[in-house]
Amino acid sequence: MVRATDIGTIAAQDVVVVLVGLTAGWRKRRSARQYFRAAFGDQAFVPWIPYPLGLRASAAWVSFLLRRRFAPDGAGRLHFVFYIGGGVIFRLLHAQGARWPIGRTVWDRGPLQEQLARRLCARVPAFLLTLLGFRSVVDLSRTDPASLSFPSSPLGAGLIVETKSSALARWLGIEEATLDLSPEALERLLPDADAIVTVPLSHDDVYDDAHFLDQASTFLKTRAFAGPGQEVAR
Repeated sequence: MVRATDIGTIAAQDVVVVLVGLTAGWRKRRSARQYFRAAFGDQAFVPWIPYPLGLRASAAWVSFLLRRRFAPDGAGRLHFVFYIGGGVIFRLLHAQGARWPIGRTVWDRGPLQEQLARRLCARVPAFLLTLLGFRSVVDLSRTDPASLSFPSSPLGAGLIVETKSSALARWLGIEEATLDLSPEALERLLPDADAIVTVPLSHDDVYDDAHFLDQASTFLKTRAFAGPGQEVAR
């Protein structure tokens, strides 16, 4: 149940942190930054993440940025939008004991897209992918996301699920027909989600498609997703 005091909790001293994923080049990150700054002003923070150096280096960089800019004992909360890779590195930090004053979170999950790393590494040698700047893809193929717990989101956690295959996923033979959208399967993607919504988008779309971005910002502001028939009943 959403309490009245939980609505509109993006306070003036709070920060909205958007952690992009592995496929976010500068154009996609710029698109996301422009959108979230339009929605939240200077409160929005969309950092560059050094994915070519691997997941551990990326996690260390994010930790450095957060600790430098947002001291744990400082005023305000951090509200997050986690794209797939951003969510993985934050869960890695959480497993290492890192803690921040989290308020509300939105998690992007793509069961089809999340098969990509292992499929790609099965076709291309790991050393070659590393040389080409895809060290994080190699690391992700060797990571079991199910073993990483999710940090608590005291003001609410929302899950957005991509239901389409990206161009690379299709090339690797990852088909949409294999996607399980049962309530049980969706809830496994974020066990403590307060609300779940599916979007007819692939990972190619989520950095600049208004449908995805509007859902994310709406949940951060209201603890609910927009549109009738969008949410999965809990």
